[in-house]
Amino acid sequence: MADKLGEPTAEDCPFLKVFEQNDAGQWQLKRPDLPEISFSDVDEEAIRAWVESKETEAELQDQKWADAWLAYEAAVVAPWNAFLDQAEQLTDEDI
Repeated sequence: MADKLGEPTAEDCPFLKVFEQNDAGQWQLKRPDLPEISFSDVDEEAIRAWVESKETEAELQDQKWADAWLAYEAAVVAPWNAFLDQAEQLTDEDI
């Protein structure tokens, strides 16, 4: 239950199941499930593929924004152009 100093253990306190103190005395998230990796473990081809996929996603998102702008612009321009056509027709009738 409690250790020798009377402080709660991980079994007693859910907080201690998730967090631990580092060497500086700061609380940090426990991550025992993460593997230790080094720079020699990095797969350059996998990194390239990941970057390309992110670039493709960004391009698709940019295209969606462009399409949305064009749709908005068309929705605003159409009534204005109709008004101008009608104004031109009325002006021609007055002449």
